[in-house]
Amino acid sequence: MKFFCSGFAIFLCTIAAGESLPAKVTLEDAKKYAVSNNLEVQGLRSALEEARAQVTGARSGFYPRLGVAGGADYQVSADASVGAPVGYAYGNWNLFRGFGDTYRMQLADIEVDKAERKLKQTEFRIGLEVEEQFFSYLFRKFSIELREKALKENQKHQKQAQQRRAGGLASDSDVMEFDLRDSFLRSELAELALDLESSRVNLRRLLGEKIGEKIEPTGTLLHYKVKGSLGDYLKLIATENESVTEASRQLAQANVEEKLARSMWFPEVDVETQVGYLRIMDRPNATSTTAGGAAFRGLVVAKMNIFEGFETSARQGAAAAKKLRSEAMLKQTILDAVSKAEIGFRTLKAIEAQVDLEELNSDRAERYYKSVIKEYQRGQKNSSDVKNASEQMFQAQVRHEGHKNEY
Repeated sequence: MKFFCSGFAIFLCTIAAGESLPAKVTLEDAKKYAVSNNLEVQGLRSALEEARAQVTGARSGFYPRLGVAGGADYQVSADASVGAPVGYAYGNWNLFRGFGDTYRMQLADIEVDKAERKLKQTEFRIGLEVEEQFFSYLFRKFSIELREKALKENQKHQKQAQQRRAGGLASDSDVMEFDLRDSFLRSELAELALDLESSRVNLRRLLGEKIGEKIEPTGTLLHYKVKGSLGDYLKLIATENESVTEASRQLAQANVEEKLARSMWFPEVDVETQVGYLRIMDRPNATSTTAGGAAFRGLVVAKMNIFEGFETSARQGAAAAKKLRSEAMLKQTILDAVSKAEIGFRTLKAIEAQVDLEELNSDRAERYYKSVIKEYQRGQKNSSDVKNASEQMFQAQVRHEGHKNEY
């Protein structure tokens, strides 16, 4: 089932990078391999590592800055000149910045959460796309087999019609009916062969660049059943729907950004220290003729911007507007997701019922075809009846498998 069924939680399954995939592959192996080797997934794994590195960078605001400086200081005045080497260790530590560092950490954590969620959902989506292309391949392969079978049956009926015409029991148009059906079936086979190869190419694209040129999906189309009620799926929207979770994190990010903009109204308090051979002007025992020796210098300073050309107000206003926009987008996204989930659920239930009905129709069409063949051999049915019965059986089988493929 394209929307609600996934075999297993594919994002928990991994295969060592570079592991080969056999030419004949099952759905489970294909999904595992895709999660491990798909190029989009690999890119998102790198994005997650990048986001985690940003957390480390944001955390650095809580630590002091330590370093060393060296050089020479030379001062000249009307009375004398003083020169001395400079070499000292220094440290800076921010004590308070309006909780800005805390908010930056929160923003970095949100980015990590978004990257992790994006990776998990993409792995899941890739699995579903693999499943879709896999079953599409199986359906086209089955359709080719059905047409090849129909072609053989038509050739058999074609010979029977020719024999009946030779005995004066059928006309040329009876034979022409089967000739025409033979031509139609061969044309459909050529088109399906192209579609089959397209499905194979799409599957290779999802499996990554290391996959071989030839891959042969193996398996059968299954008749899945929708489990649970609509309410069960609606409850999962807030935590599992990709669009909703993305909108939720955008709102969380906007909330923190508003707090960060507000923190700019607070003063900054910093501690600065220096120890060693400082600049001459910073040495307490220096004179106009002597540079003095080593010294220690400490400073606690508080700074508060009084006017910045309304920059702080503009940032806070923009952050507040972004928050309101994010709240509206989240509500709309939830409404859209609920609507899509309801439509998808009802569609799947309808398809499920259709599969059951088409299975009965397929059985009935096959029994009808066999009955017509017997009556045709007894001379009670004509060539058109045989062709129509054969066509009905063929179409019933195609519809049955086609509805299963719609899952």
